[in-house]
Amino acid sequence: MNTIIDQILILGILAGIGALTFRFKILEEGAKGVIEKLVFYVSLPLLIVTKLSMLEFTAEIFRNAGLVVVITYVIMFSQLALGKLSAKNISLKKATNCYS
Repeated sequence: MNTIIDQILILGILAGIGALTFRFKILEEGAKGVIEKLVFYVSLPLLIVTKLSMLEFTAEIFRNAGLVVVITYVIMFSQLALGKLSAKNISLKKATNCYS
């Protein structure tokens, strides 16, 4: 758990530094897209792979990972069903585009 919290704190600090660089105009607006892609498509996947490579995989880890995946899908589909049911009960119309 500490590892996860540490990584979230590091990402939060990096996000704060990024926000400050744009706030004080250290980086131009065009750099924002490049940095976002670098962080989300390169750094984060590498961080995940690096952390996974340090783990010692046991049956308990695989069991817990499978349980997390199953529970995630159960929650997502339950929310979808609940949303459709409640929309039907309060007679919501189909979504319309607010910008047209």
